[in-house]
Amino acid sequence: MQTRLLRLVLLVAGALALAPTLAHAQEQVTVVRRGSQKITGRFEDWNRSNDTVYVRVSQNDQQKFPMADVQLIVVGGSADGLPASEAQAARGGDHVLVTRGGEVLRGRLINIEGGEGSAKEGEPRTVSFQAGGERRFRLSEVARLYLGNYNR
Repeated sequence: MQTRLLRLVLLVAGALALAPTLAHAQEQVTVVRRGSQKITGRFEDWNRSNDTVYVRVSQNDQQKFPMADVQLIVVGGSADGLPASEAQAARGGDHVLVTRGGEVLRGRLINIEGGEGSAKEGEPRTVSFQAGGERRFRLSEVARLYLGNYNR
């Protein structure tokens, strides 16, 4: 009985120790800019007032660029080997959000807010998307976000 209890305690302690790492990994993004430049790092913020996206590449390297220059955000992965059906759907003017569960929504990105490095650090990072009504997703629930006129 004591051996089982010890194993359980060690398992729970290990899971708790990994939780921040897993949450941090879920905010890793690969951003593909309109000139096809890829930037991989932790998504920090989208400042809507000046339309600037902030991606933390390393402790001393924060990349800043206009959201208008972004054609794709891949959450927790690379921008290689994307499904042709998604790329085709994203060639038009609509934004396309693909969830981790495989749901594909056409509409318009409204906001990405919350999370470490943002103005709302105490809140989870959330993506708001307009598709026949506003839908909200945690960033970890999003696989890819195409921002219209995808040309790769």
